[in-house]
Amino acid sequence: MQHAVVLARVGSYVGAAQALGLTQPALSRSIQSIEADYGLRLFDRGRGGVVATDAGAEFVARAEQLLIDARALDDIMRGQLDGTAGEVRFGMGPLIASACLKDALPRLLSMFPSIHLRATIGGSAALLDQILGGAMQFAICAGEGLPRGDFAIEPMGRLPLCLIARAGHPLGTGGVHVADLAGFPLVGGSIDDRVVAMENDYAPQLVCDNYEILRSVTLSSDTLWLTSPAVVMRELSEGTMLKIDCVDLVSDSYEVVLISRRRGAMSRAATLILDDLRAELTPHFAEEPPPL
Repeated sequence: MQHAVVLARVGSYVGAAQALGLTQPALSRSIQSIEADYGLRLFDRGRGGVVATDAGAEFVARAEQLLIDARALDDIMRGQLDGTAGEVRFGMGPLIASACLKDALPRLLSMFPSIHLRATIGGSAALLDQILGGAMQFAICAGEGLPRGDFAIEPMGRLPLCLIARAGHPLGTGGVHVADLAGFPLVGGSIDDRVVAMENDYAPQLVCDNYEILRSVTLSSDTLWLTSPAVVMRELSEGTMLKIDCVDLVSDSYEVVLISRRRGAMSRAATLILDDLRAELTPHFAEEPPPL
């Protein structure tokens, strides 16, 4: 195929043979062999040089695309070997994704331009279904309540949780008690409403897994947002948000785990992506992961 493509491009047996590093008779035999295989004449000789017939033009056009695809396939396979190419499909819980993907994804896209990332954000049960169905290579999500089955669970750490409010919030002066919280709406993600160590009836008024919406609501109102400091690091450092320290509220955290298929090794590309995400999350963990 390459011989025919180069001949059509150069328009001369002599020039094409030189470009291919062949003798002219060898190139002629190669073209004649293709023509014999299909029973079609692919090239005509004229005063202006070699010109492709209609069948030859069709052959060359298809051959060019096949050669491009073959080179791309070769690059992908070689990239699979060293982890620099391929597709990585992974999932994350909403809070965890909000804590790490904003910084991690630009870096990963720059570091691995030939790795195609497919990130799914969702609850632990939905992510687990995709792991078991083979649609995802790994997921990082909350570990509480996961069943045991034909998949591997690796504890990664615990993300601390706290109450976050806008700067200038009425409770931002300190000395806050649980009873003081009742006058302010609580908002949080779907994972958050069950981890608060509150023994009264104070529960989230708004549950939403879009953390950009929760951020906007908190900045523009007197709501209290139950989340991880990792999600609002920028706002805390800039002073637009603050932690509400409640003297009689027990600090809480929730377990973060890695879920993957028990059978079959993870691809090299997936391992590289996972290692980077792990490094992004680890500084935010409250403690070393406890053994299961």
